[in-house]
Amino acid sequence: MQPVRWKRIGDAWPPASNLYEFDLRAIKQVRAVLRDPFKPLSTAKTLMCVVRPLLTVWITVCIGFLIGVDVYGQPASERIERAAAEEEISDVNLYYVTGHRGATLYRYANENAPLRRMPVRTPLHELGCNGDWCQVQLEDGEQGYVREEALSNIWIRVDKDQRRVRLYAGPDLVKTYNADFGPNVFLDKERRGSQQDSDHWRTPEGLFHVVNRNPNSMYYKALVIDYPGRDDAERGLQQGIISEAEYASIIAAHDERRMPPMSTKLGGWIEIHGDGTGASTDWTRGCVALHNTDMDHIWQYAEVGTPVLIE
Repeated sequence: MQPVRWKRIGDAWPPASNLYEFDLRAIKQVRAVLRDPFKPLSTAKTLMCVVRPLLTVWITVCIGFLIGVDVYGQPASERIERAAAEEEISDVNLYYVTGHRGATLYRYANENAPLRRMPVRTPLHELGCNGDWCQVQLEDGEQGYVREEALSNIWIRVDKDQRRVRLYAGPDLVKTYNADFGPNVFLDKERRGSQQDSDHWRTPEGLFHVVNRNPNSMYYKALVIDYPGRDDAERGLQQGIISEAEYASIIAAHDERRMPPMSTKLGGWIEIHGDGTGASTDWTRGCVALHNTDMDHIWQYAEVGTPVLIE
């Protein structure tokens, strides 16, 4: 599969909250003054139309600093963390190793001189491809060759607020899909939900990875993500939701880049699967459901190891 080449398509963060919208009427008056500076306006009116927008901006910034929320309506620390994750996985030349078995790094563009075995999700920079082989550089600076089929720069971004799933190749947006979620789409997942506690049928937030592809899912096809993650395990242990043994099992699974335990009280089996309505409704138990046509499309790109950023 040929990678999508770069056009630097930006994907802005959510727009400012209505609480901080500028006074549009005042801005129009400022523009009118700039277009026709000789048009008579009262001194008070002129002063007001200039000062009001500036005052609005100043108040917005001050409130953001005071309550720890930036002008985008998100906690500042949370947005910085997510922006860092997005920047890392959308790097133009940053690829990763896909598949359950990982890949081998070779000295030359053949299989005669193997250098090392690389597990799934090993990050590396593509230096150029020729035929079936790509020259790459690892984070420690070592260079070599790997088969092109073992590399990917695909990642998935799940937007719970907009009920959308976006497929990227590096920084390039490939396609956007409508998605269905659970009944409580706005909150982060904390524990396993049930018929008696459907409020916890939530979609987790954070940076995850595809750990399994199920072509025979009861919901058409499914990409299983590695929830619970490390942060979820830390929180679960601190809050007494899971035991130390369960915590150790989750951490060990992530260290070995395999599927974590799914049967603890933190919940599990969070998937991007099919049988969605395509109308952005709320019916799942925390999974992300796509229309089967969209599931077929994303299935062609997503592999074991594909990063999934859920926010």
